[in-house]
Amino acid sequence: MKWLTFPQLQTGRYYQGCGTIRNTNVDSTYPNDLIVLGGIDKDTSDILASAEIYRSEGSAWVNGPTFPTPIYGSTVVQYNSDTIIVVGGAMEYAGNPSSAIYSFSRSTQSEFVYLGETIQSRFAHVSILVPKNFVNCMEDVSLMGPNEEAISDELELHTTLFRNWGAGD
Repeated sequence: MKWLTFPQLQTGRYYQGCGTIRNTNVDSTYPNDLIVLGGIDKDTSDILASAEIYRSEGSAWVNGPTFPTPIYGSTVVQYNSDTIIVVGGAMEYAGNPSSAIYSFSRSTQSEFVYLGETIQSRFAHVSILVPKNFVNCMEDVSLMGPNEEAISDELELHTTLFRNWGAGD
């Protein structure tokens, strides 16, 4: 087994969010698309709001919807067979991390929808979905530079579909 490469993104970027969007048609030959969101433009160092979706059916990147704000260092998590969740990130280079949560639906693929806020702002962190819970883990503050507000030593656990957030023990 060996690693394969994808076609080149339309916009070269780094510190982007990246995740899968599952195909709800179980008989499909192409079960997943990929989404790349935001990041920092490799040529201009601008923070991006653009998204690109890799269509496995056509083996090509296409423009996705624009995120509501430029963002980098966010986490993209598959929520269910139709929806991804975007958590945190930063909107300016070495700026304060965000606590915003957005969703994006494969079936509509029209826009990102604001869901709410986490207790702790997050940047370059790990978010995972486990049955009936959503967990945010501590971020990698090394990417934030000298901004001490980015340091966190807690987990957050969401248990009721993003209506309430509680600090994890």
